[in-house]
Amino acid sequence: MVGKAAVAFLDILGYKKIIEKGIENKSLIPGIEKIVKISLGLLRKSGEKSEPDRKDGWNTINEVTSARFISDNAIFTLNLSKIPVEDPRDISGYFHIYLSYISSFYLTFVAKIGCIQRGGLSIGTHYENADNGHLFIFSEAYVNAYELERKDKGKPIARIIIDRKLFSYLESIHLKDMGRFFYKDKDDEMCFEPYCFLDPSQGDDTLDDAKRILEDIKKALIVNMGSNRGDDKVLGKLQYFIEHHNKTVSKYGDEFKEFLIDMNIFDK
Repeated sequence: MVGKAAVAFLDILGYKKIIEKGIENKSLIPGIEKIVKISLGLLRKSGEKSEPDRKDGWNTINEVTSARFISDNAIFTLNLSKIPVEDPRDISGYFHIYLSYISSFYLTFVAKIGCIQRGGLSIGTHYENADNGHLFIFSEAYVNAYELERKDKGKPIARIIIDRKLFSYLESIHLKDMGRFFYKDKDDEMCFEPYCFLDPSQGDDTLDDAKRILEDIKKALIVNMGSNRGDDKVLGKLQYFIEHHNKTVSKYGDEFKEFLIDMNIFDK
């Protein structure tokens, strides 16, 4: 049946070069598949330590969410019409898991491959049917998310824009920690916070995981910058993302200063 869903559409920037250079590498495809599994594994590890309203969502989260990876695109769907709750405010817990999964995938992909992402996050009517091995999707939410991603095409920007309709919806269900999941950019666009999955304040295990991920992200981004030297279009997007990376990591305190990236590297 036709229902309502939240959809995130992500364009993995630089993925085409990976395919062109590494398609003959037999370990490439299994390696990328492993990244998807790692991101989900990190999320489950975090979920086991989460607050009760998020733990309850794990029982049915696989039934109401889907993640699809088609070439250089990743599509994450949260089917709101399938969530078995009586009070709309209970949906907040599912959104915590859904948004954290997107963040976990994003950060893992950057850490392991070095590719940043641009995208859109929206809400709208949604229908999909996977009977007999064929997938049919008819989705206003998907189209809206795709159009948001296209807004930044050609710009020196790498961010995930959230539409006002979804943001208002999340406010109406009293999503906890809104500031953790979103930020307002310089042009007043509301954007998804790709680092929302990391929460160094949750204990030693989480702290160690955050440091490992940030260390890998720093190394991967520096390599990405080096391999794209002279390509101003790519470097502009990387500079945008690294500025956001530094701003976010700075909030974690002095213990994380080593994971900041020197912006002067763009002038060398």
